[in-house]
Amino acid sequence: EVKYTVTFTEFGLPSGVEWYVNGTGFSGHKMSPANITFNLADGTYSFTAINLNNYYTTTVHFSVVISGSNVTETVDYYHWAYIAGKVSPTNVTVTINGKAVSLTSSGSFNVSVANGTYHVVASNSGYTPYYNNFTLNSGSSKNLTINLKPISKPSAISSTELYAIIGVVVAVVFIVGVMFAIRRR
Repeated sequence: EVKYTVTFTEFGLPSGVEWYVNGTGFSGHKMSPANITFNLADGTYSFTAINLNNYYTTTVHFSVVISGSNVTETVDYYHWAYIAGKVSPTNVTVTINGKAVSLTSSGSFNVSVANGTYHVVASNSGYTPYYNNFTLNSGSSKNLTINLKPISKPSAISSTELYAIIGVVVAVVFIVGVMFAIRRR
C-alpha cells in the first residue's frame, strides 16, 4: 500500500510551544516551529487542531483528501485576548456577548476570548445596568471595574404634605378667582 505524507505547518506560535493535531485513530504533537506529519494511504481523513492555553486557531477541523500525492495544511494560531474585571455588588449577573460569566465570591472574573468585538452587560434587580462595547485584538486585554448604582426610589408624600399641597392649590385658585371677579367689575 502506497502512503503519502500529510503535513501540518503552524504559524503564530512562539518557539518551544507544544501544539497538537488529532485524527480518527491517530494523533501527533510537536514543539513549534516543527511540522506534524502523518503517513496515510489515499482517502479522506478528518483532523482536529487543538486550541492551547494561550493560543487558539480559527480553523479547528480539517477534511483532508489524499489522492496520489502529499498534502500540506496550515494551522494559524493567535494569542487569546482577555477580559477581566471586578463587579460590585458581587451578586451581579455579567454576560459577554450574551453568555453568562462566572464570578468569584469577591465579584472578580477573567475570560479568555478570541480577537473581536464584545458587548458586556452587568445587571441586578434594583440597580442601573452597566453596558460596554469594545474591540480586542489578539493578545490584548480589557480590565473593567463595574460598580452598579442603586436605582433611587422617589420618596412618598405624607398625607399631611398632600393636604398642605391641596390647600395651597385651592387658595391660589380662590385668590385668582377673586382677582378675576374684581377686575370684571
